[in-house]
Amino acid sequence: MFSLFKVAITMNTLFCILTVSMTYASIDALQILAIENVAGKSHWNFMSAVLRSLTDVGHNVSVFTPFPDGNRANYTEIYLDLPSKVAMDVEVAFSTFKNPSVMLSILINMTRNFCNIAYEQRDMREILYGGKSINYDIIITEVLASECASYIGSKLGLPVIYIIPSPMITSMEYSVFGDVSNPATVSHLMAHHAIPKTFAQRFLNFVLFGFSLLMLKYKEMELKIIDSQPYDLVEPLKPSLVFMNTHYITDAPRPMPASVIQIGGIHLKTPRSIPNVST
Repeated sequence: MFSLFKVAITMNTLFCILTVSMTYASIDALQILAIENVAGKSHWNFMSAVLRSLTDVGHNVSVFTPFPDGNRANYTEIYLDLPSKVAMDVEVAFSTFKNPSVMLSILINMTRNFCNIAYEQRDMREILYGGKSINYDIIITEVLASECASYIGSKLGLPVIYIIPSPMITSMEYSVFGDVSNPATVSHLMAHHAIPKTFAQRFLNFVLFGFSLLMLKYKEMELKIIDSQPYDLVEPLKPSLVFMNTHYITDAPRPMPASVIQIGGIHLKTPRSIPNVST
């Protein structure tokens, strides 16, 4: 059952990429440029599983990553030196991230900082300004708290696929999709309940939803003024597809745009039997 579940997710992923890319490249093999622009190990676990499913069937992937695993057939890594977010103290992490205003401010500063570092790297600059875009057919990258990740797609004139290694990032939903879920029925990502049931939960969910939208909008406007970057001068490129780490059997029901493909579990490994240990 587990193997069939993974096969179905992988085939769904490949079909969606081929569909959105068919007008850009031969169906024999796509040339994919991937960028893991968030230095979190769990983020890379999900991204790398998507990329492996592509290389396993013959597509060629070049990826910028802060967690290199080593090159293999159809797969080339380029080290991206980002401040790594691993081995964090659990108590410090919980005390920092439990406050939405603190967390949102950290996330947008971190996202833009990661974008700045990635776009200044020599290999990336050669792609952006050296005319190497002809080698690629599609971009795969991650969205977190800013659409700065789409800049490379705008610059190269290529379609973009976003990776979301979590449930829907509610504060980015409107920016990315142009629509929002009803806060009376769909919980915010940072809410303390899976589904708002009481009036109080629905009201607080609505307040959190509105606050997060305004907070990100205000913070990004502030950063555009005090630390303007090239990606601030172009309209963010909207993704052709979004692969999200959710699945209807594990997540609460919610409306999804047609461009969102749920592939939750693609990064899971086949379970092994429990070893016999003699006492």
